[in-house]
Amino acid sequence: MISRPFLNFSLILLSVIFISCGGGKPAAISSSVQKSEPTKLTAASQEKFKYRFYFGSLGSLTKPHDNIWIDTAGQMTFDTEQQLKSGGWKSPRGMSFLEPKDEDTLLFFIKQDALFTIEEADVSPQCPDGDIYTIIIYRTDIKKQLSVKTNTCAPEFNLLTGQQRKIFPALLAFIDRIRDRYRPLFTD
Repeated sequence: MISRPFLNFSLILLSVIFISCGGGKPAAISSSVQKSEPTKLTAASQEKFKYRFYFGSLGSLTKPHDNIWIDTAGQMTFDTEQQLKSGGWKSPRGMSFLEPKDEDTLLFFIKQDALFTIEEADVSPQCPDGDIYTIIIYRTDIKKQLSVKTNTCAPEFNLLTGQQRKIFPALLAFIDRIRDRYRPLFTD
């Protein structure tokens, strides 16, 4: 007759051997985790750059004067001017974080290398009633800077070709959306 402690020991030993040798399911789980981790690391390592974004506008009849600074963390500082109902002027300063959708869109533009090869002469048409824009974008991984003065006529009238002609008008439309969405305002 087999003793109870020996039987318990035998069952435990067989369980350990079965788990370490056989167990196809636990091995499949651990191998799938190991396979998916490098792809996540690769995607994260591609976005390891810092940027600074500045937009300045002198204002026009339809838009107020705006200055916007955005950093890599998506934090925005927004200075503007507002005329109150009383006729006086105030200069509100707002601080905010870009919403994830807007941050993704900004990163899409900043990742476009073609954007950093635009020359100011190609996007500075004379527009009699347009708002004057100053755009400065700096990216640390390519050590280049986009620095242009342009205006509201640039999306239609410019000398850009290829990828630049597609990206630049879309960037200006995105900036106008940011201006309208995040502009701080005083209430009377």
